[in-house]
Amino acid sequence: MRQQSSARRNGAAARAADGGGPGALDDVAALVIFAHVIQQRSFTRAAHELDTSTSAVSKRIARLERRLGASLLTRTTRHVSPTEAGLALYEHCLRILREVEDAELLVAGLNSAPRGLLRVSAPVYFGELHIAPLLAELTRQYPELRLELSLSDRYVDLASEGFDLAVRVGALENSSLATRKLVQDPMVACAAPAYLQRRGTPQHPRDLVEHDCLRYTLASQRGRWRFREPGGETLYIPVTGSFDSDHSGALRVAACSGLGIPLANRWPRHQECAGGRRCRYADIGTGCLRRR
Repeated sequence: MRQQSSARRNGAAARAADGGGPGALDDVAALVIFAHVIQQRSFTRAAHELDTSTSAVSKRIARLERRLGASLLTRTTRHVSPTEAGLALYEHCLRILREVEDAELLVAGLNSAPRGLLRVSAPVYFGELHIAPLLAELTRQYPELRLELSLSDRYVDLASEGFDLAVRVGALENSSLATRKLVQDPMVACAAPAYLQRRGTPQHPRDLVEHDCLRYTLASQRGRWRFREPGGETLYIPVTGSFDSDHSGALRVAACSGLGIPLANRWPRHQECAGGRRCRYADIGTGCLRRR
């Protein structure tokens, strides 16, 4: 770890030697270069260690001397030695370099394992089914990590509401957020057997106009569902029904009770409905009741 810290410090010093800009970090880098020259007693060997040119090191030391208004080094044909002012500065440099290295090691230690508070937002049903069961193992693996899971079907604003990450279902609108696709899961129109027995099974998306559809109010177009036919054509079907909700779990319960047909992801299909019943997909032989 000490070698890694020295490598990072040497890299910064090399960039400064090649023409780093003014400022506190540049001052520290100049001190690193100066310390290398003292330790190597040579501009050439110091430049080789810093992976830069001898002239760049010489110019950087000259700028440091001008800024301090003191001669720091005595140069001969054989070696370089510090002046009285240079030796005093070198002693301070060693303390500064140790502090810099300790700071780097501290930050590296903080990054070695997750710690602190991680705030996560996820849809209610998906979070209950797939995220909440993972949290116990995550906290066992990273005991210094504190978790806060917020379950809501609305799209939260990560920046203004203080969330570190969000799991979202559906198409992501134009966003500057960094994203990663976890799984692709198409939406399908589905219904409980009780509903299909009572109202019949729709054979085509257009048939949904005559059915009770359970609409998700947080969808951008809750009154118009989009489907893709086997040939690739896109259909927009107006839908109505007696029950709407902004909660996916409530729509699922309503569907399981036979109230109507919702658009749902395929991933809940293995979960039992209330009372031990299972929803099943509307049995459309052509498979055209699939949302795009």
